[in-house]
Amino acid sequence: MSDSSTPRLGLPYLAASQAQKQVTLNAAMASLDGLVQTAVESRTQTAPQSSPLDGQIWLVPPQPTDTDWNALVGQLVRYEGGSWSSLPLVEGMLVYVKDEKVLALLGAGGWMELFPEKSPGLRNRLINGGFDIWQRGPSMACAADQTTFSADRWQVWSAGAPSTASLQPSGLPGGPRSALSLAAGAR
Repeated sequence: MSDSSTPRLGLPYLAASQAQKQVTLNAAMASLDGLVQTAVESRTQTAPQSSPLDGQIWLVPPQPTDTDWNALVGQLVRYEGGSWSSLPLVEGMLVYVKDEKVLALLGAGGWMELFPEKSPGLRNRLINGGFDIWQRGPSMACAADQTTFSADRWQVWSAGAPSTASLQPSGLPGGPRSALSLAAGAR
């Protein structure tokens, strides 16, 4: 174990009888500011904005055009107080890439996208949304002011009168083959 920094992220420890402890503490706080819920501006931009804001972070791509970034390829860099500092990369780290609107995970083989915004099947997914599973049968009666489940995981509630939930062909040329049909009885 190092006496000067944390083993995983390399954050500086305060030393016993250290003068100007605030310098060490502030350096650790600046690193934590960039590492907790990390959001990078871009991982493809080859040069930073002309006037980056304090606290902005980039993942420096190969072959940057900015001279300040030449020695920082593949690193997370944070701008503060007119200079760039690199943040430690740790396997398992998650970062949100703002310009791509994706969450990226650092694995043994490099960065991988998790749940890209335009990925099919991952947004607003319904369980049995195509009404393909009917373990309770194709028709279920529901007594007045009661609830029952039909088309597994779809709950039917009869307000004031009995009702029936049943399987119907959707009639759509593509997509779900089945639909849930609800019929209310007389009050």
